[in-house]
Amino acid sequence: MKILNLSLGQDTGGQQMRLQAAWPKYHPEDEYLSVTSTKTFYEIKHRYNLATLTKVQWPNADVVHLNNDLRYIERFRRLNTRGKAVIVHHHGTMFRTRPDYHLQALKAYRATAIMSTVDLWAMAPEQTTWQPQTYDRRELAKYRKLHDDDVLKVAHAPTNRAIKGTNALIKAVDRLKAEGASIELDIIERKPNVQCLIRKGQADVYVDQMLLGYGCNAVEAWGMGIPVIAGVDAERCPDTIFQSIPLDTRDRMLQLWGKMPFMESTEEGLYESLSKMLSPTVRKYWADRGYAHFLRFHEASTSTSALRAIYEKALGT
Repeated sequence: MKILNLSLGQDTGGQQMRLQAAWPKYHPEDEYLSVTSTKTFYEIKHRYNLATLTKVQWPNADVVHLNNDLRYIERFRRLNTRGKAVIVHHHGTMFRTRPDYHLQALKAYRATAIMSTVDLWAMAPEQTTWQPQTYDRRELAKYRKLHDDDVLKVAHAPTNRAIKGTNALIKAVDRLKAEGASIELDIIERKPNVQCLIRKGQADVYVDQMLLGYGCNAVEAWGMGIPVIAGVDAERCPDTIFQSIPLDTRDRMLQLWGKMPFMESTEEGLYESLSKMLSPTVRKYWADRGYAHFLRFHEASTSTSALRAIYEKALGT
C-alpha cells in the first residue's frame, strides 16, 4: 500500500510526523509519505513541492490522507481521485464551525472522514470515525524524570489560556500554596515540542483542559506515566470558544472507552482535584488508568493498525 499524508497547513499536534516515524516500524510492507507546506514545531522531512506532488506523489498513491479539508482536490483540478482511497482527517476548528459543508464534501468525493478527538466524532458519529493520535511509548519514556523532593509539580501547556482554563488553574494553585501545600505550577507556552516534553516529563500531574476532554498534551503525559486532570463541558463551549460540541459528548466518550482515563474536573473544581492529587496513592491510580488508556488506543502499534484497517476498508480490500 502506498500512502500519501498531505497537509497544506500545520502538522496539527505533530500527527503527520509521528505517523511517518511509526509506519515503517509496524507496517514495513507499505510506503508512507507525509508532506506539508508550512513551518511547524514538529520535524517533517518531506516538504511540499507542486511539481513533485502532481506528477509523482499523488499519482503513485493508493491512499491519499488529507488533513482538515478536501479543498486540495478543488484547488488542483489535475489531481485525479479515481481508483484511490481518499481520507480526510479533521483536527478541530474547521469542522466544528462548518460541519455541514465538510459532510457534503465527504459525499461529493466519496471520502472517508476520521476525527482526532471524540468531541469531533460526536458531531457526526454515523459518518465519521474516531482515530486516536499515534505516540511511541518508548520515545515518551525518555523524557520522564522523577524528582526526590516533596513538591507537587503541576504542568500545563496552553495554546489559548481562555480555552484551557489557565487562570482558574493559577487561582487553585495559589490557594493551595496559601494553605501551606507544597505545590508548583509550570505553565509551558510557545515552546518547541521537545522542550515541552522535557518540562512535562518532570511533572507529577498534568492539567489539560476543562471543555473538550483531552488532547495531545494529555496523551504525552499518560505515555510518561503522569496522571491527568481534564473535563468536558459542552454547555460552556459556545461562550468560551465560540464553537459548539454535542451535549452528549461525554456519553460518547464513555461509549468508546468504558470509563474516563482522566480525573474529571471543572474550572471551579480544580482546587478540589489538585487537593486530591497531593496524595501519591491517588496520583498512582490515575497514572495507571491513563497509561492503560494510552496503551489501548494511542500506542503506535495499536493506533497505526487501526488506521491501516480504515485505509483497507476505504480501498475495498
